[in-house]
Amino acid sequence: MKKLFAVLLSASICSHVFAQSGASSQPKFIIDGGVNQVSINNPSFNGWAMSNYGKNENPGVSGFFDLAVTGKWDANLHIAAANPFLVAGIEFGKRLTKPNSPLAMYLNLDWGDFDAMFNDLAPLNYTLTPDQQGQQMQLKSSNTFFGITSRNYFSRLQFYIGKAHRGVFTSGFYVTGGWTPFRKQWRYGYYEDDGTDADGVTTYNFNSVKVYNIPTINNFFIDTGFFVGIGLF
Repeated sequence: MKKLFAVLLSASICSHVFAQSGASSQPKFIIDGGVNQVSINNPSFNGWAMSNYGKNENPGVSGFFDLAVTGKWDANLHIAAANPFLVAGIEFGKRLTKPNSPLAMYLNLDWGDFDAMFNDLAPLNYTLTPDQQGQQMQLKSSNTFFGITSRNYFSRLQFYIGKAHRGVFTSGFYVTGGWTPFRKQWRYGYYEDDGTDADGVTTYNFNSVKVYNIPTINNFFIDTGFFVGIGLF
């Protein structure tokens, strides 16, 4: 987490140093990705995992992908694979800074899924059923989350692409606070092929059973990241 905040601080300083170079307006469509870290305090679950399996299941620095439409408002699709957690959500919010500000700052509301998935943990004293034997078993908890995101684009730390100036390289950072009010029970199972449709798309079903006596994960988390991407006007 300290390394990630150091990167964010360095990027913020650079945005002021190079404030007079590159593009200054905010692109309308942005595809970006970068590094992020999910922070969540799980003393009960981590205590259970450590005492029974000798594992401390905390996420490290991982990657994410965004697809955004920006302007006075911001609509964003965000997917972060913060192993062993998966954050997938949509954001919508309003720009807080003026159009010519060096930082395009948005305050967004979030809704999505926050999943915990462990391939190296299992319920204690669990006996596999015949259909589960030989499968890649997974301990999983799927949770709906609501959140608030501060999403920030370095408006003047951007560089045009091509002579027509229809695109830019852009960068920025975000901080999300998430809340999972409806914590679900753990499930233990495996993914099975659910068939292929006429378009050749194969779907998978998580064939699982509810398991008990495993502490649930905390219902608050923080997702922080730094991104670079391509924007189109």
